[in-house]
Amino acid sequence: MNLASLKPRAALRSGAGRQPRRPGHSTGGATLLVVGGLALVLMSLAAFSQRHLLSGLQLSDTHTRTAKAFEAAQAGIDWALVRLNHRGAVDAHCRPSSSPEAPSFADRLLQPRSTSPVGGAPPLPRAGARCVASAEPWPCECGPPGRTVDTPPATRQGAEPAHFNVQLLSSAHGNPDRLQLVSYGCQGSTPPCHDDNAASSNSNREAVSRLQVTLARMPALAQAPVAALTVRGALTLGGSPWRIDNEQGLAVHTGGAVSATALTARGAPGSPASSAQWHDASLGQQPADVAFASMLRVPRATWPQLPSVRRVACRSACDSALREAMAPDAVATLLWLDGGLHVDRPLTLGTPARPVVLVSDGPVVLRASLVVHGMVYALSPDWSAVAGSVVHGAVVAEGSLRGQGVQQVRYDSAVLSRLQTEDGTWLRVAGSWKDF
Repeated sequence: MNLASLKPRAALRSGAGRQPRRPGHSTGGATLLVVGGLALVLMSLAAFSQRHLLSGLQLSDTHTRTAKAFEAAQAGIDWALVRLNHRGAVDAHCRPSSSPEAPSFADRLLQPRSTSPVGGAPPLPRAGARCVASAEPWPCECGPPGRTVDTPPATRQGAEPAHFNVQLLSSAHGNPDRLQLVSYGCQGSTPPCHDDNAASSNSNREAVSRLQVTLARMPALAQAPVAALTVRGALTLGGSPWRIDNEQGLAVHTGGAVSATALTARGAPGSPASSAQWHDASLGQQPADVAFASMLRVPRATWPQLPSVRRVACRSACDSALREAMAPDAVATLLWLDGGLHVDRPLTLGTPARPVVLVSDGPVVLRASLVVHGMVYALSPDWSAVAGSVVHGAVVAEGSLRGQGVQQVRYDSAVLSRLQTEDGTWLRVAGSWKDF
């Protein structure tokens, strides 16, 4: 065997013919580094995006809670204004109360502007009203702090309802016709929404909004009539025995002729009978709308829309509706009577301490005795009454007046003064709204 012929094959088997491996030749490590770097960059971008998304969600949640707190505070102002113009009695939960001893909403909340006792003692907690948006209607509480507003179990366990707390403060200058209404709206905290105690903690209040407005009282009566009976037109009584008394001055004031053979008009004691009546032709020349607004402060078309005015349908006998309006939980003192004033049973409207204003948009037909403490403004010329019917205050007829039956009118300056100074409609003062 030729040994020389076997060398090439042996060389092939031993790998003598392969290319030598070059120094630095890659085997996949660089690729792994590049992929790892890209993965790290992508993870960083994802983390940054996630953080930005979480920040956006937190900011959106904060804005939502702040908006709910603001709306709750605004709802507190509107709610308190409505309750303030409702003169009926309320219980400890701000609901209408039929108890004659129960105070009104204003009496429960109204307090002096300074609530700090003498001697440097800590400030007294202010009374307020609190409501929670946890059910329909919202559960509320009126009066001094200390009680917890009842909320359903589901609300206490999971949801975070919005709620508000309102406070009424008297004017800094002691003006009874001015009030400061402060409303705190909260979202995500435990009622009460606001506490005046300096030691109270705000840590659990996630969103709080404070609003304040000045309220002014528009008197129920802008100016009192000078006479017990004021008729802008002619007064026609025929032989009806009406009696008009005013011990302080003028009894009858008319703008037209007087036709009354059985009228008894008495003025101040010792004055002649002729001085108890005054015919003033200029009285009837004043436009009806101007006369209405000059006495009741607003135009006739606007007066029934005031929040303190209650409209009562009275085209037929409305004794039940009027008694309901005078109930302790209602005590409507400003009444617009649609269709007139029709009474079939003895009735008393108003009291010397809480007189009424009745605007009769139709004839006055009294088939039973009616006693009124306040003022009656008649838009219709027809008035029919029976014995025992008395108005303690004043009667004003927008036009002429044709009277029948037996009616007595006694001028009461104290009653009319209360309508000017203690009764009326609470309204917001323009430009007084504050959110700080």
